[in-house]
Amino acid sequence: MTLLSRLSVLAVKVETTPGTAESLTNAEAAYNFMDAEINGDIAVSTRPIQGSFRKLPGVPGGRAAEATFTLELTGDGAGGVPGWATVLLAGCGIVNTTGTLSPRNEAPGANVKTLTLGLYEDGRRKLMSGAVGNVVFNFTPGQPVMMNFTFRGVYQGVSDTAMLTPTYPTLTPIRASNDNGQFAINSVPQVISSASFDVGNTIELRQTVATTTGFSYGIITDRTPVWSIDPEAKLVATADVFGDWVAGTTRALQLDLEDAADVVTFAAPAVQKTSISNADRNGLRVDTQTLMCVRSGTDPEFTITFASA
Repeated sequence: MTLLSRLSVLAVKVETTPGTAESLTNAEAAYNFMDAEINGDIAVSTRPIQGSFRKLPGVPGGRAAEATFTLELTGDGAGGVPGWATVLLAGCGIVNTTGTLSPRNEAPGANVKTLTLGLYEDGRRKLMSGAVGNVVFNFTPGQPVMMNFTFRGVYQGVSDTAMLTPTYPTLTPIRASNDNGQFAINSVPQVISSASFDVGNTIELRQTVATTTGFSYGIITDRTPVWSIDPEAKLVATADVFGDWVAGTTRALQLDLEDAADVVTFAAPAVQKTSISNADRNGLRVDTQTLMCVRSGTDPEFTITFASA
């Protein structure tokens, strides 16, 4: 039987117990995922034979897996937190509190979650459990905001399994363009052709001899959130970005996006410039910048808020 690449469906579910795989149904696949892949990561040892160049059969080691996929940014059509965010962002250590999602510094449990992911490939299924991840948001003016996810977890094998048949959402994605939208640093508007926000999670799989896979589940052990932007250059009198860079001055960042029903706000109370370089955009001078989200009192490094338009 020939398997067709386009006939694939990804399902994702929050685990009740970290590392214990959940059953997957049509409801867990009701997303408009793109370019989904699950690949095993299993190192096979090399075992030389005495007196020969030949090798003994290698022994497969710990059974890890990695999933990658892309999703468009959407609200829920009513100003609330959409279902994808309470699942996928919780697996990235970003937890919802009354409409505002912020990063947590804790192991999976009551707030941060591990996920079970299954990729259905035209009659077979690749399965992984105990997964936590990272997300990069990409903003291009006029285009849908795209989210690139990477999850690391425990490899649970491949089996022949019938395809899921979910009912897919019909909401239009939120574009990085709106009459009421704004992108500002220190209240100074930023005129960009592209921007990205990398949550910057460090992921470790917990090793154990108590499972056949050698791992229990993933855990986020560190985080370095970073914005990358390419704003048009400004005079020092308007925004002294080079002075901020040299002095280590932090500034507040805010990006507001909306459609007819939903507003999504990305905010960081303190971003510090870690690099600036010159660039040219069709004859316009550009100050390409990397901005690290840092501590500002007891505030989280960043927030993502969903509200009504």
